[in-house]
Amino acid sequence: MAITQYEDFVIQADDVALDEYSQLRSFSVQVFDSPVGQGERKEIVEAPLDLAQRLDQYFSRQLDQQFNQQIALGEVLAQLLFPPAARQMISASLLRLSDGQGLRLRLRLADELGALPWEMVYLQEARGEPTASGFLALDTRVSIVRDFPLPFPPDAEQTPPVKRSVLVAMASPRGLPALPNLPQEQATLKAALDGIAGLETTYLPDYSAALAEQRTARGATMRALSETLLLSPRTDIFHFGGHGVFRAPAMGQADTSAHIGMIALEDENGDLDALPADRLCEILRSQGVRLALFTACQTGQRDVSALWNSIAIALLKARLPAVVAMQSKLRDDLAPVFSGVFYRALVAGYPLDYAVAAGRMALRNAARDDAMDWSVPVLYRRSGDFALFQPVNNPTARRQAEQELPEMMSVQVNQNIGQVFGAVIGELHGNIENITSFEADSEKGKSAAGDIAQPSEQVCSACGHVNLAGTNYCEMCGAALALARRYCAQCGQLVSLKANFCLRCGARLEPYNG
Repeated sequence: MAITQYEDFVIQADDVALDEYSQLRSFSVQVFDSPVGQGERKEIVEAPLDLAQRLDQYFSRQLDQQFNQQIALGEVLAQLLFPPAARQMISASLLRLSDGQGLRLRLRLADELGALPWEMVYLQEARGEPTASGFLALDTRVSIVRDFPLPFPPDAEQTPPVKRSVLVAMASPRGLPALPNLPQEQATLKAALDGIAGLETTYLPDYSAALAEQRTARGATMRALSETLLLSPRTDIFHFGGHGVFRAPAMGQADTSAHIGMIALEDENGDLDALPADRLCEILRSQGVRLALFTACQTGQRDVSALWNSIAIALLKARLPAVVAMQSKLRDDLAPVFSGVFYRALVAGYPLDYAVAAGRMALRNAARDDAMDWSVPVLYRRSGDFALFQPVNNPTARRQAEQELPEMMSVQVNQNIGQVFGAVIGELHGNIENITSFEADSEKGKSAAGDIAQPSEQVCSACGHVNLAGTNYCEMCGAALALARRYCAQCGQLVSLKANFCLRCGARLEPYNG
């Protein structure tokens, strides 16, 4: 069921203490407001000694396919964010929700806490085998928001349009790691968005038009961006794919806040032309843009997570109402999945919170394995219970988007192995036809209903050492190894080597004896 009304659960986390190595040691947590009241006092929580290691594993994507370790990280984050009193209050708040109601978890975080992946918080209320339903971000009733209180109210949208207008800008300037897949990424994004009747999308540059004219397309420039926005009658959303960069503080300046987050545009020669976040916001706000969405390709996960946090906060400070950014690398093939569902939800008239939640569910269901892409999107917004967008003034477009949304969220069919992916939480919408034929998958050598694939010993291609199945790195030389894979015999879902039950169909798994 779609969520149309949210109750606020506001958590304030500050009083941060760092150790001599600038690692997080402790901080305070207080429930500032909730549906069941306010927290009476601050609770002090201490960070575990291995927190930095766990975060490194998350941002470097070492936890993909490692479901038990994902849960372990989620439980650590839950212990930090929800100490005993706060945990009682969120449990009581969730129990109060009725049909169509959601809980907006508004995180007011000290700067030192902004880069932690709070979207991975794991709270399992019921006993039994851990399942993905314990991740709060995968409960479509829950919206996790990086909240930014400001002393002035957000601008209200005066007149709803017939179509939502999106400007998609992409760039890969010289001087930064090349992004050769941007044209393909744009083509896939076009395929995902062109069928949305209530959406009008402009691409800067348009790689397909350049190809048709047999010319090379330069990436987005500051001049082209400004002119496109100025000449467009309306632009609601700015969507950027490319690099982000930091400008370091001046020589001798120790203040880390002097770092400025910027997006990497191109100049007329294709070289780097970095646009600071505050200047970007001036350009966007002058043309009425209300939301910035960054599906940017990234190079250094930990640094980049802080970078997008910096850019998002700078945009909010400059009075942009909301930002959706990525705290880690989002797989190229999954970025259009998130965008297609996200934009449909906005056209259908659902709140921004639900649009992000719907996109997360689509990411979860579109992945073939236990990839963590669903945790990558982060919603930043200014405080207040305001509607960022009104429903488009086009009943046919709204109805079409609303009808398409449940199926896109709940069911994804993988053509290679014939798997049907259902929602992790909630019921499936629509009918699912039986799949009677399967393409062979050369990598797995099995059908979706076949036997469990037996992992082989893992031979290091660098030194030839034979490692145990399931090893991530060679124990002799440290080189990365291909992961051993295990599948459910009933539905074909990729499962953890240590799992006892399949998360997709619930079947008991035979013990793994790799």
